[in-house]
Amino acid sequence: MYLSNIVTIEKSVLIRALGLQKYPIDNVAQYVVSETVLDDVATGCAECPSNNDRLRMDTLDYYEKKYAKEVCDTCPQAVYKTIHKTVPFTTRHPGTYLPRLSKNSLKLFLLYQFLVRDEYGTLIDLDIHDLAAEIGCTPQTIMNCHYVLSSYGYVKNGASDYQGCLTFYLDVFQPRIKYNFKDSEQFIVLTKDILKKLLELPVNALRVALRAFLELDFDAQNATQTGRTFSYSELRRYLPDYCHPNIVKKTLEKLQGLFDISISDHSSDIILTEDKNPHQEISRDRQKAMKEVKTSAFLQKRIDDKERDLFIRLAIQHSYKKVKEAFSYFQTYKVQTESFIGWLRSFIYDPIPVSTA
Repeated sequence: MYLSNIVTIEKSVLIRALGLQKYPIDNVAQYVVSETVLDDVATGCAECPSNNDRLRMDTLDYYEKKYAKEVCDTCPQAVYKTIHKTVPFTTRHPGTYLPRLSKNSLKLFLLYQFLVRDEYGTLIDLDIHDLAAEIGCTPQTIMNCHYVLSSYGYVKNGASDYQGCLTFYLDVFQPRIKYNFKDSEQFIVLTKDILKKLLELPVNALRVALRAFLELDFDAQNATQTGRTFSYSELRRYLPDYCHPNIVKKTLEKLQGLFDISISDHSSDIILTEDKNPHQEISRDRQKAMKEVKTSAFLQKRIDDKERDLFIRLAIQHSYKKVKEAFSYFQTYKVQTESFIGWLRSFIYDPIPVSTA
């Protein structure tokens, strides 16, 4: 199981997963329904010998019900009337509310975003034991959480359990790998190091951390350091009702590995510093890869302009360190291949041990 170094996730998808709209937006209206029914009084049903069968319809068997209905439908004295009913009608906007995901379902949702899929967006033969080890739960919990994600529409084609493996497709909600991260309001950027820390958090701290990333990501694109003051009443909107201010404070203390936290009596400052800013990590990997392309005589001879761009993209998605290791192996052992970039991508996903090369 291979994880990308960096992914972009649509903010709207993450908001739905968090269940941030705690109170759905309902539009209550009324409409009138017209219905034609039998007028018992005008028809004289009280004097009809079949009236008893009609009144005790629930106790009759199938054939008795059918006979009683035929008698009433063919009654020559039947008189019908039209009645009007006022029925309340509630409309709920489909994008305003989904049940919030539980701890393990939310962690599995994040883990799926980092898994490398094929060109069609399919994840093939994922071992549920590996997924359980990453999250820290049992394989059966993985199956249950996967079913929840499938029922909510985050994954398509459900669970295909074959010898403990899953194969499925990330449909509309699959993250779009982007490499121009500037001025993007639709996506947030997370790195694999951030994912590892998120998977270790309890559920309430995980929700607050993701909420903070949603708020700070856009400013973090153009600044080395950014932060915001969150009041406890604001944070409680995204947590269960039992989370009073003291619980919120203890929750914030668990985010020290992701942010710089300053806690006061009524609010908290959450700051995303330069060394923890995922956009700064992207920038550093991009600069290193561009420098490698410009200074390496081998790359200048081996790849064209299009492949140079792919080389930089690989360095961003999988980290410059991994790309550099693969590039060094290629030069050291003088690998013969028609597509250098294709070989590089394959080596990143499945490295060749040096001792067996």
